[in-house]
Amino acid sequence: MPKMAGMLANKLSIRILGIASDEGTIKVLGPSRSQKKIFSKIISMMESQGYNGGPVFIDHAFNETSAQALASKISEKWPSAEIVCLPCGGLCSYYAETDGLIIGYGWGVASPQA
Repeated sequence: MPKMAGMLANKLSIRILGIASDEGTIKVLGPSRSQKKIFSKIISMMESQGYNGGPVFIDHAFNETSAQALASKISEKWPSAEIVCLPCGGLCSYYAETDGLIIGYGWGVASPQA
C-alpha cells in the first residue's frame, strides 16, 4: 500500500489487513472500520492457514493496548497459544506505522504438550 494511502486510512480510523506476498511485498486483503472486525478477520485468516496453537508474536507501533486486546482474542480461540507482545523496532515500525500491529505465527504446528 502506498505510504500516503496508509496515512489517510489511519486518519479515517480504517484498519487495513495485509499479508506478506511471495514477492516480498505486503498484499492488502481488505479494510475494516472497527478493531473488532479486523480482529475477527485476523482470527479467521489464522484459522484458514492452519494455525492451531503455538507461538504468536504481536509487534505494535505505540499501540500496546490493541496488541494485548488481540492477544486476548487469540487466547480465547486457542488457549494453548504462546503469545508475546513487543514494541516494533526499526524497519517494522516503518511498515506498521503509528498504532499498527504486525503479527507472526507458526501455522500448521501444534504447541508441544508437556
